[in-house]
Amino acid sequence: MLIAALGPNIPFPAYGVGTALYKKDNSKFQTETVDSVKKAIENGFTHIDCAEIYGNEEEVGAALKDLKVPREKLFITSKVSRGIEDIPAALSTSLKKLGLDYLDLYLLHAPRFFYEKKIPLSKGWEAMETELGQGRLHAIGVSNFYVEDLEKLMETAKIPPRVNQIEFHPQVFTRSKSLLDYCRSKNILVEGYSSLRPLTKEPEGPVSKLAKSLAEKYNVSDSLILLAWSSSQGVAPVTTTSKVERMKDYLTYKTVKLEQADIDALTEAGEESSRPLLYL
Repeated sequence: MLIAALGPNIPFPAYGVGTALYKKDNSKFQTETVDSVKKAIENGFTHIDCAEIYGNEEEVGAALKDLKVPREKLFITSKVSRGIEDIPAALSTSLKKLGLDYLDLYLLHAPRFFYEKKIPLSKGWEAMETELGQGRLHAIGVSNFYVEDLEKLMETAKIPPRVNQIEFHPQVFTRSKSLLDYCRSKNILVEGYSSLRPLTKEPEGPVSKLAKSLAEKYNVSDSLILLAWSSSQGVAPVTTTSKVERMKDYLTYKTVKLEQADIDALTEAGEESSRPLLYL
């Protein structure tokens, strides 16, 4: 029988220190990442989402140290990928770089890292469960897991994942619907990254055009329209920007209540330009 382990309440939106701030040269300390994280926290973000593979935990740690915000006021997520053969050691390394004693949430970054190394998902998850009882983690979850991956994990899990973080926006809704349904059935919270991809990658596409039109109707930004659409599907957004104005804007996404007809229209626009779900 699974032990319920919902963990702490998770503040959203989360500030993602991922693709946009990914360190291309692991030997170079990125002051721009430090500055972006500091700006995010100074302007209202309390949830910072980073990962081992991004190569910038040290920069996030530097930002946290500079700001001196009380630890209990922040929610810090990281993910393990390269270190899955020894998760306790990988966690120790991440905590050292971040300058923290614990993480609020720790995720298995993607099942492909296990498949490539021929390591059973059950072994990785067992290590996560063990660590959860040691005080260095407050909640555990996964990222980029499809239904079949979650089913494998759940065969032996004693504690279910708190979250599953996936790519999420209207263009991948059709392909992710069964995954959303499965997660809901297991009380797994879905976090969505790349929520604004249609705007940044296909600004003239059907989703972007409709989002811009609805932005005028609701008197908000087109970014807020897409964040509100994600929220309407029960998905909590992980987003990023280096611009303070946008940071402040994103933090207000919960105030935007889309009419059902507009939600459906965005979903249909996404189907017109459907694309594969990322599988990191």
